[in-house]
Amino acid sequence: MTQDLSAASVFASILVVLCTIAVWYIYHKLFDVIYFNFSKACCAELLGCFLVGAILAGLIIKFWYISILVIVALVIALGKKKQ
Repeated sequence: MTQDLSAASVFASILVVLCTIAVWYIYHKLFDVIYFNFSKACCAELLGCFLVGAILAGLIIKFWYISILVIVALVIALGKKKQ
């Protein structure tokens, strides 16, 4: 039995990974993280970022039109900021 990967599932997987990385980056920008038990803290942090990233990816896929509007607004805002 072969497993057929559709383009939508590949896109969703890539989006989950990108959202997970973005959530991890934003988390570390907002909070000063100090690890007391490195392996346990990293696993918990990775799991939490993955869960939030998966939820965020699901919302982006469901409400894609709002995501496009937000991206356009950010591009315009950043373009004006550089000028």
